[in-house]
Parts: sequence; C-alpha cells; structure tokens
Amino acid sequence: FLCAEILFNPALIGKQEVDGLPSLVHESVTSLGMAEGDGSVKVEEMMRNYMILNGGNTMFPGMAERLQHDLLKHYGMTATIQVPPARKYNAWIGGSMLSSLSTFRDLVVTKQGYDEVGPTRVHYHCF
Repeated sequence: FLCAEILFNPALIGKQEVDGLPSLVHESVTSLGMAEGDGSVKVEEMMRNYMILNGGNTMFPGMAERLQHDLLKHYGMTATIQVPPARKYNAWIGGSMLSSLSTFRDLVVTKQGYDEVGPTRVHYHCF
C-alpha cells in the first residue's frame, strides 16, 4: 500500500517540496474564502460538503475515508466525500460527451495552429 501512501506523503519518495493530497485539498478549499463578503465563504462551505473523488488513483480501497481522516486530523476540516462507482472512467466519459457536442470542432486546436501561434492559441480558443 506504499504506492497510495505517496499521494498523502510525497516525502516518502524524497519529494519534501511537494504537498500531499490533504494539504492540496485544504489549500484549494480555503482559498475560496479569502475574499469574504462576496459569497465565497458559502462556496467554501459547499466545496467541503460536496467533494467527489474521480480518476483511477482514487480506486485504492479506503481512499475517501483516509482523505476525510487526514483533513480532520491535520486541519480540523470536516468534508463530505463522494466516490462514484464509475470514477475510474469519468474523465473518459466526460471527454466522450464533450467530443460529441456540435461545437467541439470550434474548440479543437490543431498542430498547425499551435505551431503558428504557440501556447496562446489554446487561450484564444478556450478563454
């Protein structure tokens, strides 16, 4: 189980400068409440109450429980974490849905377009 432990404690493989998953989640959620008075505190609360784990790395047994435990232990943060049964494939499902949209071709960045303009081509198409 050392493989999954690295997600929570990257120092195990000599990555002291990299934060573990609980720290990254805590930092992401609490950064939403920095501008109080504009509704961001509500957003922070919603984020804590509705976290969803997705992707193949979340398939490790006990992943949600461990994340909940570490958030509470290290940050005093309670969180409701959901684990959809198909989470291993959700990124592929979402990509499939996106590619089936009639507007998808307008979002595509071709290699030729990227080579002509560079990374700003992505910003032009997506933002």
